[in-house]
Amino acid sequence: MMMIWLYKLKFLFTSTNAHGVHSPFVFKLVTQCFYKKRKVNEEISLLKSHFNKQQNSFQLQLLADTLAYLKIDKLTVFSLKNHGIYKMCDYLNIKITKKEDTPKAFFIATNHKNVVFNFGENVLKERCIILEAPFSNMICWNRLQNLFPEAICINTFYWGFLFIGKKQTPQKFNIRTQRFLKWDYKPIRL
Repeated sequence: MMMIWLYKLKFLFTSTNAHGVHSPFVFKLVTQCFYKKRKVNEEISLLKSHFNKQQNSFQLQLLADTLAYLKIDKLTVFSLKNHGIYKMCDYLNIKITKKEDTPKAFFIATNHKNVVFNFGENVLKERCIILEAPFSNMICWNRLQNLFPEAICINTFYWGFLFIGKKQTPQKFNIRTQRFLKWDYKPIRL
């Protein structure tokens, strides 16, 4: 438990909010999705027990809102069968596909630590890889970043997002999704 707080403290001091983002794609994602005012849906908060222990209802709603914002309709899941992502996909009407298919996104759960990254050639087109709790699975998170050096990597501490195939320079971001400093999380008008 102490290690999680050390990771969290390190993340908070190395992370930024929307004002520290220089990528147009990431800035739009942060301002229009991550910092959107959200009300936690009761059905989403009931899934807490099926995700990583440190995930709270706000973080689960953030994942659901991000999946909706990215317009993901098909998802390949690397996880155990009783993981909460299956129920969340049912709730959001997202089709779970097989590993051989070419979905728009992949989800890797923390309990699936020995995942073999055999995504195939189709992953090099516009795809999104979502890793649950990169702080507790740093080996997998670092392997993904090394496997896709051209990707845009966003670490929100509870979720890791890799966007592959975006036509911009590869960058790595640590983004706070909850208020940490006095000036954090103020709405930005576009």
